[in-house]
Amino acid sequence: MSKPFPIVSLTNHIDGEFVKRTTQDLFSDKKILLTGLPGAFTPTCSEKHLPQYEAAIQDFLALGIDEVWCTSVNDDFTMDAWFNERGIRYIKPLADGNAHLAAMLNQLVLKNDKGFGLRSWRYAMVVDDMEIIFSTEESDKRDNAEEDPYEKTTPEVVLNFLKQSGGI
Repeated sequence: MSKPFPIVSLTNHIDGEFVKRTTQDLFSDKKILLTGLPGAFTPTCSEKHLPQYEAAIQDFLALGIDEVWCTSVNDDFTMDAWFNERGIRYIKPLADGNAHLAAMLNQLVLKNDKGFGLRSWRYAMVVDDMEIIFSTEESDKRDNAEEDPYEKTTPEVVLNFLKQSGGI
């Protein structure tokens, strides 16, 4: 069963200007894979999550995904620096600096124990024309979790859904 993807306004830095865009502007009439993670330059996100999604991009496209986006509660400057440092070419960064998207998706957690403040929990979802048709998140979502699990949101999990559903 699908559910509507929230319309959230995001301010991003594009070509030297701060530009307001909504998730509707970005995701309407497209099949989007959105993956959310706790933070740019953090170990699991940098060493596993982001590079594994980048490596699987052709598999996602072959199964009907139009674009893959990665979101984090970071600003555009940090997201861009992280993507550049990691050589990410195919995944699009979606900075959620004010944590509005993470909050609307019920993925916002505190990581005060690590000095991070508000952050996104790790999740992945498939959005078809602003409808969430698949969603998965890591277990035991809670504030100040000691663990940083990465099992239920891997590219393989999303690819299995897409293969079982015959693509989208």
